Order: sequence, then structure tokens, then C-alpha cells
Amino acid sequence: MELVSHPKLLLCDEVTSGLDPRSEREIVHLLHDISRREGRIVLSVTHSLAHLELYDSILVLHEGRVAYHGTPEQLTHYFSVDNTELVYPQLVLAFDDVKVEVRPDGGQRFTPKTETESVWVVDIKMP
Repeated sequence: MELVSHPKLLLCDEVTSGLDPRSEREIVHLLHDISRREGRIVLSVTHSLAHLELYDSILVLHEGRVAYHGTPEQLTHYFSVDNTELVYPQLVLAFDDVKVEVRPDGGQRFTPKTETESVWVVDIKMP
């Protein structure tokens, strides 16, 4: 990450990909602190749904279309789910042809009939 020249805008593409949960949390907190203390804009592209509460704004893109843009607090309400882990199945239902399977425990499994890619883009704005 280029931090030496103190850029006003940091573009972070999957910087937490492949990290263990503790390291991911540390990186996200570091980016949040850089934004708040140093007045930098941090734009982070991620597939991780962890630590969304640290972001000012969430933009969810699904197959090149905006599926959501707003605050982290409104994300679950917008998709009518109880927690962020359930957002992806809602995305699939809203945008794709899906196969829904009911598991023996009564839960549901959502499987896209075609390959899809969801990209979670989250950004931390300047204070």
C-alpha cells in the first residue's frame, strides 16, 4: 500500500483477501483510522462482509449493476434480512435465475443457475 507519499485518496483492491480474521480486522481498522485521523479518502473493494460498520457508505455491485448504495446500517433493512451474511442470497434472488434447495434442517440453499460475480465496494469518506 502506498502510504509514504500521503495521498489524499487510497484505492484498496481486495487488501484483506486471503487474510485470517484477526489480520483482516486489523487492516480494516487501520484503514478506518487513516481516514479519520489523517483526513484521507479510502475506497476499498472487497468481498468480505465483516466490519461493514466501520464504513460510511456501501456500494454493492452485482453483475455490473448497482444493487445497493447507502449506509451500512440500512443494508440489512434494504435486503430484508437479519444479518449481512444473508444479503448475498437476496442478491441472487433479485438479479439471477436461481435454484432453491430446502435442506433437511429446513434451511434453504440458493444456487445460481449461471456463474455470477458479486463485488462489494465499500468506502470510508473523509471526516
